[in-house]
Amino acid sequence: MRNLCLFVLQIGPAIIFIACLPFLIIAVRAQRIAAPVKSPRFMFGPNSLINNKYWAQAMKTHGYVSKSWVWDYYESINKKNDYDKIFLSKTFGFDRIYMPFWAFAQAILNFDIFVQSFEGSFLGRSFLAGLEPYLFKIMGKKTILIPYGSDFYRYSGIEDTVRRHTLIADYPRMAKFEKSIQKSVDRWTLHADCIIVGFAIEKIGRWDCSVFSAVTVDAESVPDRDFFSDADGRNKAIKITHSPNHRTIKGTEFIIDTINKLKDKGYKIDFILLESVQNEEVINILKTSDILIEQLFSGYALSGAEGMAHGNVVISNLNREVYTRPFRLFSFLNECPVVSSSVEELEETLIQLITNPDLRKKLGRQGQQYCRKYHSYKSSHYLFSNIAKKIWHGEDINLFDLHHPLKSKYCQTDKIKTDLVKNKLPC
Repeated sequence: MRNLCLFVLQIGPAIIFIACLPFLIIAVRAQRIAAPVKSPRFMFGPNSLINNKYWAQAMKTHGYVSKSWVWDYYESINKKNDYDKIFLSKTFGFDRIYMPFWAFAQAILNFDIFVQSFEGSFLGRSFLAGLEPYLFKIMGKKTILIPYGSDFYRYSGIEDTVRRHTLIADYPRMAKFEKSIQKSVDRWTLHADCIIVGFAIEKIGRWDCSVFSAVTVDAESVPDRDFFSDADGRNKAIKITHSPNHRTIKGTEFIIDTINKLKDKGYKIDFILLESVQNEEVINILKTSDILIEQLFSGYALSGAEGMAHGNVVISNLNREVYTRPFRLFSFLNECPVVSSSVEELEETLIQLITNPDLRKKLGRQGQQYCRKYHSYKSSHYLFSNIAKKIWHGEDINLFDLHHPLKSKYCQTDKIKTDLVKNKLPC
């Protein structure tokens, strides 16, 4: 009912927007003639993902005009000043009716390359979503698509049924909108200038770059960790952190159960559960944490990169070869020091890490090296600037080779070697 009301209320502003489109197109064209763009301007958004903040800052630090313009933000974990521009007020008001059209007009005049999800940019928040990719093309703009989850997942196409269950359990509403999600995915699969899917490869027939994960943190500003705990769970407590946004997806109940079992066996563990906590506070805790258990049903994401950046041993699930093998062959996953574990393996994995401080120290240092190489402002600049060279400047660049372990100079430099075997601890 709410969506229907919004649709009805948007009809007026949409008619005005369509009537103004010829003038907007002329303005964009005139702008390009008056001041030809040599270096494209990037917009990251409009989803309020903290990644959009980091990506925008990464390109900004390397000399690009680059902004994070977002629809709204999550007050419980982010701050307003995390983003360059936020369009919506906190409450449902008149701004939600006209803002998709006003925000799109502003964005199209200020940026050249739009890095967004399969929901599209600001018009994706209106019933004119289907018009958006054509307007980008008419106005000479380029799009890079990176899915984040609910914009992309069609549950019936997820091969791992356990992962499918966790998504349905935490996001049941999305199961009802598979057809509309499919429409958006089909639309942008056809029209996007570049698609980066990473670990989310289900039910899509196109991607243009073989990066395993494009998540970014300000890893360069984090100093080498100079202290690693010598705790072995017997002499003193080891500090283990877990930061879920949704518990079922992350496997939180299994993590808590395993921690309690280890405590019952006499292991000293200081377990810190971080929920609805500001990102700044999470970072401060990671600075002294020993192990971060990120998630047990999927590959690592931003939380895992933050953990590695601060010298934590990160545990996640990289067991499923159907998802990981392409990125071992054609990307940088074999350099990754994330320790892979399932629910069933978690207790033994933790025992090995808890009782071996030297191994934790080695993996912690490798994690920092890996994060600086593949999840830093430098690595984001490498990724997005090369994509820009291809889609904006028309250079002959094979994006599939950007992270190829045998073809990429970037990957071959300072190669990271771990003692892990397909991310598993040695027996």
